[in-house]
Amino acid sequence: MSFRLARPLATISFILHLHPRPVIRRIELKVPGHSFRYAVEGAGLIQLYLDGPKDGIIYDSHYGHWSEAGARQRSILPADECDWPALAKLSGRIQRHIRRHLATAKLWGRPILHQAFTVVQQGHGLFYSGTVHRADSKDIQNVPA
Repeated sequence: MSFRLARPLATISFILHLHPRPVIRRIELKVPGHSFRYAVEGAGLIQLYLDGPKDGIIYDSHYGHWSEAGARQRSILPADECDWPALAKLSGRIQRHIRRHLATAKLWGRPILHQAFTVVQQGHGLFYSGTVHRADSKDIQNVPA
């Protein structure tokens, strides 16, 4: 994975055999230079948002998915068709892989991926919980190799 110094927001939705086929919608945009984007909808999707630096600060990276209860409350698609125990097991495996193999450092227990940490060490900030953290922040800890 490359980590460019632009502001691309990469959104990856894992479409798994844990849920029937998701709904993919094309959304027309009224943004100069951009005409459309796609939305992927489903109760059992896992999402990973990776953002790049903007004005010297990295924002908005996130990993997550709904629980069964959350999907039953908020999903527009049926939650009954998802294999929730399998989703929880897979999610745990993905999170452990991120923490054990992809993270170089952590900020308040949250993993910082190698590419992001390299950019922070080059002088960029990392925005988390309302604060911009720099490479010398006491809250950023290296992860043992």
